[in-house]
Amino acid sequence: MGVDILGLESIEKEITKKYSRKSMDEAEQRALKAGGNMMRNKVATQLYNYRDTGKLSIGTDLKEAKKLGNEYVAYLYWRGEHSSLAHLVNNGYHDRAGNFIKPKGYQKVDTTVKINADLYYSLLKRELNK
Repeated sequence: MGVDILGLESIEKEITKKYSRKSMDEAEQRALKAGGNMMRNKVATQLYNYRDTGKLSIGTDLKEAKKLGNEYVAYLYWRGEHSSLAHLVNNGYHDRAGNFIKPKGYQKVDTTVKINADLYYSLLKRELNK
């Protein structure tokens, strides 16, 4: 079966002819869950290396994918009262004297996400091809 592709609109029309919207939504959710779990594990491993009590890496979790507009979005977050701690560890903070403090895990979440972006997208592609 051959397909002529002229633009993005024609690609979307051909895909919707072949697959139903429900099956595409389920495939997108499955792909986001697999990719999100992989990224959560990578981030938790990096944070565990800079642990004090280990609660920050253990509290790393992934919210279920939700549809916002035309896109599915899954969020990486920290359970409990560790969300503010995760923000401070990743971005640093100023103490009362005005000095900027860089914790041991400074920018580790951002760096881990950037380094593993290619692996994340290849995992999404593989899941969507199933």
